[in-house]
Amino acid sequence: MKGKGVKVRMKMMMPKTRARLSWPTRRRSLAAACMLWFACPSGAWALDVALKAGYIPAAPSGAKVLAGYMTLHNRGTQPIFLTEASSEAFERVELHRSIRQGGMVRMAQLGRIEIPAQGALEFKPGDYHLMLIGPRRPLSPGTMVPILLRFDNGAALSGRLMVQAAHLPGQRPDHHSPPGPHQ
Repeated sequence: MKGKGVKVRMKMMMPKTRARLSWPTRRRSLAAACMLWFACPSGAWALDVALKAGYIPAAPSGAKVLAGYMTLHNRGTQPIFLTEASSEAFERVELHRSIRQGGMVRMAQLGRIEIPAQGALEFKPGDYHLMLIGPRRPLSPGTMVPILLRFDNGAALSGRLMVQAAHLPGQRPDHHSPPGPHQ
């Protein structure tokens, strides 16, 4: 039996011709995919949140920590959660809230902040704020600082916060503001 080996061939079960979709079928499939994309409820791919009135109170030169304030408007029908913020102008940005307990004010770092459906959330002194840590350059009044906000659905929102001089009328100073009376 020398030289008489048994050869086994394996055939793949492949059709001899490939089925191709006709141009009208491909066009209808593409149209259906586009309709699904745009009809998708807010939160899956789209972001229905707007950043308004964003600002950073100016701080003395050399300050290592500043605060960012803004109002986030959620026009969607579902609440959405802000989970992260970053800026090329700072080494790190954290989500914070000032909390009063027993006559003392303490800050808590938050993992996420809810923006209610069809509602707004104001980041303001003495409450929610962005903790802006380690400015990479001096920030003078009038400077626009880019900010990137990320949400729990994977969406991101780019915005800008304007550096404003000292206190605005009616603005309460807090631990991030230039020296002055604290309330």
